[in-house]
Amino acid sequence: MTWSRALLFVCAGTIGCTGRGNEDAGADLGATGSALHAGTGSLALVRLERLSHPEAASARLVVNAKVARFSGLDGTAALRLLGADVREVESCTLVSRLDDFQLAPEARVQLLAVGDISLRVGELAHTLSPRLFPDLATTASGWFYAGNAELPIGGSELDEYVLSAPGEQNVGRFEVSLAAPGDVLGLELLGQSLERDGVMARAADAELTWEPEDLRSRVEIEVHAAGNVLSCAARDDGRFVLPQSKLASLEPDSAASLVLRRVSVVAADMQGVESAYVRVAATRTLPVVLE
Repeated sequence: MTWSRALLFVCAGTIGCTGRGNEDAGADLGATGSALHAGTGSLALVRLERLSHPEAASARLVVNAKVARFSGLDGTAALRLLGADVREVESCTLVSRLDDFQLAPEARVQLLAVGDISLRVGELAHTLSPRLFPDLATTASGWFYAGNAELPIGGSELDEYVLSAPGEQNVGRFEVSLAAPGDVLGLELLGQSLERDGVMARAADAELTWEPEDLRSRVEIEVHAAGNVLSCAARDDGRFVLPQSKLASLEPDSAASLVLRRVSVVAADMQGVESAYVRVAATRTLPVVLE
């Protein structure tokens, strides 16, 4: 299986460049990475994440992008190095750090500059310029993009993101428009609201429900407690069960938090790059007591 074909599974639920597709968006990056073999190719990943707080008047939009030529990497390592989420849909796991996996000595990633990346959200215009990757990096070298912007909460200006870049040396020119996913709202545990002062027990399965938006999206659920993270991914069908066997691995914490993230993945047509994707997320965090 080629990189280009295999990575189409990253975009299960692909929106294309102008509208949503028709496939189921389980977006099983873990299975995708495992299916890929070490090789040489090119890959681009742009990530946008809108971070909302219930008491704030604005949201923070975090944007980063990497365009890479790579060699000597398996699929999972390449995706993770570029910042992709490799959690399998309909599953939970304790999150490991990026440096928990080993890279072969011959692994190399060259990060390419594609000119300034422009982002438009309604009336807001934001520009990301290439930054030199830290000199201490041995596996990866080149350029990356990162930035933050403030967005008003709510309103039609959050309906669409428009991204573009002019490219450099015949690589990286692209333009893509994509819908902004909505926040995960109406979260309940066994019929009781978790929107305020929520309590979650480690001694039983935790059946979560929410207001679904699009089956082609996925919802990521993270329980942060006592320095550990239980990370889960579900289809956006409005229901997921956190298993007791996984919850029991966390320590009790009266100041735990529950992170909810609705995610869409979009395929982009980028000049000179075999596979290019935009990952868009809407994220909110709720305080919970983990007993």
